Amino acid sequence: MSVRPAASAVTVALLLAACAGSLDTYPDAVNAWRSGREGAALALAREEYARYRDANDLAEAEVRRVVDGARGALSERPVVPRGGLPAPIAVRNGAPGALRDVVRGDLLSGRITAILRASSVVANLGLRAHAPDLITVVFRRDPVADDGGLLTEASVALRSIAAKRAALDALEAIAGPP
Repeated sequence: MSVRPAASAVTVALLLAACAGSLDTYPDAVNAWRSGREGAALALAREEYARYRDANDLAEAEVRRVVDGARGALSERPVVPRGGLPAPIAVRNGAPGALRDVVRGDLLSGRITAILRASSVVANLGLRAHAPDLITVVFRRDPVADDGGLLTEASVALRSIAAKRAALDALEAIAGPP
């Protein structure tokens, strides 16, 4: 085999390996969860979380301390973000989608207090339908905003990683047994 075909074969092999690695993405995690492969979805979410945490030079112990402190604050007293209390849930003739819509809106809001509160609600009530929303938080690229409620003194990186940790914890809580 000459050098040129060998080099081409190596290049193709490397490209195929790179393409295979790029399949481990957000849509793959959501699809894995929806197809009943919760373990695979959790593995992808954990890898993404660890990648973000490590890229921001944050220690897992520090992130967990911050998230646990925020959960404690939420359980002990009302936390009112800038702009006041959230709108009350309007019961539309007993429509079951009201809570779902509010929780989903909070998870996808990009605001730290709303994300932490909604993640706790999902975990505590076992709202498995919100798994794709939790995965979205873990894979979120944009920074999480300071909304004047929780983690106001935290750096943007710590606040964003804390939101990912809370979402990942909720996802682990609603997952079935391994």
